Amino acid sequence: MSIIKKVGILLAFSTLLASCMSDTAKKAKNEFEMPDSLVSADTTNGEQALDQTKDMVDHMVENLGSPIETIAMIKSLGIPFNSTLLASNDDVDRFNNSFAQAAALGIYGADLGYLNFYGKTSHVLSYISTVKGLADELKVGQFFDYSTLKRLANNNENVDSLIFISRKSMNRIDQHLRKTQRSSLSAAIVTGVWIEGMHYITQFYKLNKKARLKEAIGDQKNLIALLIKVLNGYTYHPEIAEMKKQMEYINEVYKGVTITVQEGEPEYKEINGVYTVIQHDKTVINISSKQIDEITARTQKVRSKLLGE
Repeated sequence: MSIIKKVGILLAFSTLLASCMSDTAKKAKNEFEMPDSLVSADTTNGEQALDQTKDMVDHMVENLGSPIETIAMIKSLGIPFNSTLLASNDDVDRFNNSFAQAAALGIYGADLGYLNFYGKTSHVLSYISTVKGLADELKVGQFFDYSTLKRLANNNENVDSLIFISRKSMNRIDQHLRKTQRSSLSAAIVTGVWIEGMHYITQFYKLNKKARLKEAIGDQKNLIALLIKVLNGYTYHPEIAEMKKQMEYINEVYKGVTITVQEGEPEYKEINGVYTVIQHDKTVINISSKQIDEITARTQKVRSKLLGE
């Protein structure tokens, strides 16, 4: 499986990715470390550089989570829909190269997932059109089932079908990107989705100050580190090198954030006749209000840059 496929193509109109559960961050830290050989990999073979180690990259990107999880968590906290958080899609012609278009595809895809999850069908069609337009510019629009998505978006009861059709379309897009040796666009899409997920978390925290949102922001320490390593494999593209620089700008603040796991007493329990060990470890995230404010400010700067604002 490739980068996009492993994260459900990272577009919110499929299963979407974003990022924020504590166990996801813990799993990312404990289960995978990028070897130095990949970080310093020879990129003379272009798009094949990371494809040669795709199993490691797939494992890494899988741990980035899914923005649909973020959106579900936000809604479970009783936080109402806020249309002002959506990226404006009035002028998408400003995305004038494939990497900018791919990052925008991730951002608007995340917005589309947000709209779908809250059942805001009056906005959905506009964002489907935007995503379709960007896909066309990337020469993958032929794999986007626009007519079916448009029909399903008009019926709130067909959200599951909408997700399924979108996922199928994105899997085909992924295969085409790899076949045409443009897998670096996957990294750009990942970046767009991640930044939009962070945008939602930080902005909602400003409005609500809920402990779960604070924890979700802290969770990103490990996830952004993984994202930077993904981007590092494609920095022979100046546009990806710039995206990596922007992610590092946010990551500077995370260097002062700590995530530790406190081991709890194991519980031995019989389940269906089988004795099972249940762990009671606790993840502790130390992040200050000052750090959150700075992360929020830097996230907005990077998002604005990716959106060409």
